[in-house]
Amino acid sequence: TRKLPMKIYITREESVQLKDHVIYASHAMLYAPVTGKLFGKYDLNNYTVMIQMRFDGTLGFPGGMVNKGETPEMAVNREMHEELGCSVDKFAVTSHDHLFSKISSNPHRNKTWCFHCYAKEISMETLQQVEKSSLFGNDYGLEVLGVMRCPLYTLPNGWGFPAFLNHRFIADSKEQLLYAIRERKLLSQIELQAAVEKSKQVTMFVSVQDADI
Repeated sequence: TRKLPMKIYITREESVQLKDHVIYASHAMLYAPVTGKLFGKYDLNNYTVMIQMRFDGTLGFPGGMVNKGETPEMAVNREMHEELGCSVDKFAVTSHDHLFSKISSNPHRNKTWCFHCYAKEISMETLQQVEKSSLFGNDYGLEVLGVMRCPLYTLPNGWGFPAFLNHRFIADSKEQLLYAIRERKLLSQIELQAAVEKSKQVTMFVSVQDADI
């Protein structure tokens, strides 16, 4: 019988008691309040989320490997500094921003990972500064191909957030996005569930007729 990868949720405190062979990674989702209307008629829905296009064509959040001697928070702050090209003083992640930790074990690769996921609210001014500075990050054009905003609104034709969910996400990034939206109440549970269900019906092929909203 083929063994499937095992995934177990644990607390941050439990994660520090894992064995040395575990590989640790830490990532953070930055989000900011937003106002205004798209085309003057569609509400932007209060928040926007920053996400990265990775070197492999998938979407993910700033972060990376936890080096020996680092805490998960130290690691994600170091990675954000490297990837976003700016000081993280205004949005440094702390243990209070922790969302979840999860063990993922793949018996076929003989590897066990522990993923630490965080979410941090920042101001729109800070988000705009981060977007600009990301062009000068050490990894820009290499590991990171750019940053973008995830729309949290749903247009009448089902595009917006539902269409965004059809992109390819690396590892647990999509789960982190949905979990953070729910836990930080960026959308109501009803709005979130409706967007997820709508995403299953949205086609990514765009015709001229479809584009008319």
